[in-house]
Amino acid sequence: MPLEFVLSQKGNQQLINKDFVYTTVKIREDKHIWKCVHYNRHKCLGRVWTAEDIVIYENDKHNHVPDVAEIRVKEVMASIKQKAETVMDTPQQNLASVTSSIPAAVAGILPPVAGIKRNILKARQKAAGAM
Repeated sequence: MPLEFVLSQKGNQQLINKDFVYTTVKIREDKHIWKCVHYNRHKCLGRVWTAEDIVIYENDKHNHVPDVAEIRVKEVMASIKQKAETVMDTPQQNLASVTSSIPAAVAGILPPVAGIKRNILKARQKAAGAM
């Protein structure tokens, strides 16, 4: 089974494995070491070692439950940013088109609308500066 990734708020790759989200700790040759994103907040000990799209070791000693809605929010925010860079709709139109099909549980934990609009504008500025 191929590994699944989502972009963080800063644009870095985060690994999704068994409904937990992991961030990169070390990269050695072809091996990646990932730690749970809740390490700092909850002192979670969840770790994953991967090599070439396969999990070679997994420490699943999480001290919290998996949050599927959090993963979905990260996916929605990444798609909003990607759409903002490619389509020049207004921020409100961009937000409405992406969020119209998400479940209420996910919509309830999205960041405030003003923050999402600010992220859209920043993504456009970054894309325009790269051209």
